[in-house]
Formats: sequence, C-alpha cells, structure tokens
Amino acid sequence: MKPRYVKIKDHNHDELVSVLIQLGGRVIDMCGVGDKFPDLLVLCGERLLIVEVKNLKTGYGKKGLNPGQREFATWWHCEGGTVYVIHNADDCRTLVSPEDRHRLAFKPTADDINRLSVRGK
Repeated sequence: MKPRYVKIKDHNHDELVSVLIQLGGRVIDMCGVGDKFPDLLVLCGERLLIVEVKNLKTGYGKKGLNPGQREFATWWHCEGGTVYVIHNADDCRTLVSPEDRHRLAFKPTADDINRLSVRGK
C-alpha cells in the first residue's frame, strides 16, 4: 500500500534528536515510517513520549501537522495518549521536564475529533 504522505525529514530533525539525547532522552527515530506516524519515540525516565518534529523556518513546518499527522495525533488523543510537537532546543528541554511538557501537547479541535468519528476510527 502506498503512503498518502511521503515523509521528508525536517532540517532540524537530527539536531533535535542530538539535543534530546544530550538531555538524557533515549530516542528511537521513526522518521522513515512516514505516512501518519510521528517522527520520534523518546524515553524520558519511565515515560515513552510520541514526538513530531516541525521546522518553523519552512513554510511546510509553519503549517503544523499535515492532515495525516493530525489524524494520527487526534486518534491517539482520543485513545488517551499524547503526541508532542517540538520545533527547537528549548522545546526539547521542555519535553524532558515532566511538569512542563504538557505545553507541547497536540490539542485536537472539535473538527479534528468529528472528522475522526465520521471515518469510524
């Protein structure tokens, strides 16, 4: 089956992976999965975090999650999980801080949830 969205690695991806590792995160790079799946799995302490990398220096990155990524993040949210979105080294520091990471959480809109419900996911 051909993916609807071909994954293009953001230019800041490798830099942010390095920062997360320096901050003590254990990172599994999922960038090659493509389609709707987020870029990284990050183990912070005993928490496994699902993370999407976006580059605010590009038009694509400024748009936020693409439709497939929004669909996955919304589905995961409805299942009780969280997808975090990071853009820079400051976001990496926030992500590894348990009391602050909520600020990076994707928050689906009512329209996102309605679209997911219509598709029967």
